[in-house]
Amino acid sequence: MSRGSAARFRYAAEQALAGAFIFQIVRGFALVSAIILNCGSSFAAPEEELRSANIVMRGCRQYSETTETSVEVGWCVGSIDMLRAIGPYLQFPICVPPLATARQVVRVVVQYIDGQPARLHEDFRSLAIEALRSAWPCNR
Repeated sequence: MSRGSAARFRYAAEQALAGAFIFQIVRGFALVSAIILNCGSSFAAPEEELRSANIVMRGCRQYSETTETSVEVGWCVGSIDMLRAIGPYLQFPICVPPLATARQVVRVVVQYIDGQPARLHEDFRSLAIEALRSAWPCNR
């Protein structure tokens, strides 16, 4: 094979790989979109109810007790991860130790909210902030 043909072959191979990569991204996007659209019936409750501690705590308890995953677990862990990330920037900051695992942080939130059953109708995020702040306040 001459140099020119090797270069053309290499160029064609690179283009094919790039096309395959883009196809995989589009296929992944389509799959995620289909899953999200399919879950619409699972989230038929009013938005306020979906944010209540009563609903979100199901996933938190499941995550703190087992290794099983579900949409509810993702909702809980995602919410707490978001609060953990923005915690240092809040008006009254939260400083979760960097080495604390997600499961440890979820257990702190579960213990705090389970200790206040009369507040389960409240927004989960507000109660989770209280839980994290009581466990890990920043000393500024």
